[in-house]
Amino acid sequence: PIGYPIPEQQVQDWFLNDVQVAIQDCQTIFGAFDKLPDEIQHVLINMSFQLGKPRLSKFKKMIAAVEAEDYQEMANQMEDSRWFGQVGRRSVELQQMVLET
Repeated sequence: PIGYPIPEQQVQDWFLNDVQVAIQDCQTIFGAFDKLPDEIQHVLINMSFQLGKPRLSKFKKMIAAVEAEDYQEMANQMEDSRWFGQVGRRSVELQQMVLET
């Protein structure tokens, strides 16, 4: 109920579960997800966590760029999305992580 305190451990459990779902979704969307550089995995997990599998799956050109290991194009496709403008500074930080890979 509203106003009822939630124990910190419960919040942590929910968060860890959500992260696991985001990772599993990335493994489904990106065929070789586990072989991608760590930085790219982190960016994709972050995007999956924010967007969810259905919306992340719509980033067809970005997905193709990831599969081709074309991280410049991945960054371009990230920027060419409504998500990029909605997220603000965080999207720029994630894009920078991609460009530094």
